[in-house]
Amino acid sequence: MAEGTSGYFLYLKRSLQALGHRVDLIFRDSFINFTGENSVVRAMLFPIFPILILPIIFIKMLVIKYDAVVISSGDGFLFGLWKKIFFRKKPLFIMLSHGLEHLLWKQLTYEKKIDAATRIGLKQAFFMSFVRLLEVDASLLLSDSIFIVSEKEKRHLGGKRFLKHKVNVLYPGIDDIFLTQKNITRDRELLFVGNWVPLKGVQYLVKIFLELLNKFNTLSLTVIGANVKEEYVLQDFPEYSRKFVRIVPTMSQQGLSKEYLRHRIFLFPSLYEGFSRVAMEAMASKMAVCVTESLGISEIIQHGLNGFLAPARDVLRFTELVSKLLDDEKLCDFLGENAFNTVKEMDWRRTADIFINSIIKTKK
Repeated sequence: MAEGTSGYFLYLKRSLQALGHRVDLIFRDSFINFTGENSVVRAMLFPIFPILILPIIFIKMLVIKYDAVVISSGDGFLFGLWKKIFFRKKPLFIMLSHGLEHLLWKQLTYEKKIDAATRIGLKQAFFMSFVRLLEVDASLLLSDSIFIVSEKEKRHLGGKRFLKHKVNVLYPGIDDIFLTQKNITRDRELLFVGNWVPLKGVQYLVKIFLELLNKFNTLSLTVIGANVKEEYVLQDFPEYSRKFVRIVPTMSQQGLSKEYLRHRIFLFPSLYEGFSRVAMEAMASKMAVCVTESLGISEIIQHGLNGFLAPARDVLRFTELVSKLLDDEKLCDFLGENAFNTVKEMDWRRTADIFINSIIKTKK
């Protein structure tokens, strides 16, 4: 699956190129081949990446006349400072975030207070508090324009007067593979797509599933994209329930598109998402979606019309809503059809168009 910041930029790049624009990308992973999330080299490289990319951008700018340099989140603060000193106006420095770290860190620290399953290491705490958030603040201040993925994030930044005028909401797009699907089978019930970590609400997913299993006796749950070994996920489920759970650690976009068509209900009790592309993909696949009401995706979901929304951590409410869907296939079809109609025009071409038009306005 094309995930996270890299996936966002890759999709946007392809769509901008299709519109005739030149786009060059630099990824942190381009510097070294990482293996494993706990890689020491990766941990060291993360905070110094803004320094490493500066000479590369400078060399490219000597050869190519760029209209804009778009840098993810806090990685662009040094470029922004360098531009203010030496270039002033050109090229534009665009900060693009697919989830503000300030809101992420606020949510993470809150979850740690109320749930022991959420762990924050000393290194992570130090890096976020004394490095990353400062980098993000500097990038926000120095950028010419800011692109974020939800109105919630815009309201957060709108409280800072010096930022309000340059903040743009840019919803992510949907890959065509999810918008041109056929052969709907719906031979399984519940689907969850995401990393198996507490911030994705997996501890609540387990509880919701067990409540549903008590009511419906036989019920299937598929977990895709956990990015951990199957046994690591299954250990969170009681032994009696494991035979009803299917784990797929990773999957291609092609494979994922087929899985959306196999399942009836997209169950997503995540505690934090900038927006949630996987929920959009499920909507595009005419699934009935039931997601946490505080996520960015909730801005395009009307409860009871094109999906269901439930409060974070509310196991009973999630169980109640999913039970309605399991009892009523016509309701699933109704929500799924409306969900598709909501997102069918939200492809990456549209996102690229909005992005380019916003940059043109900034240049003026």
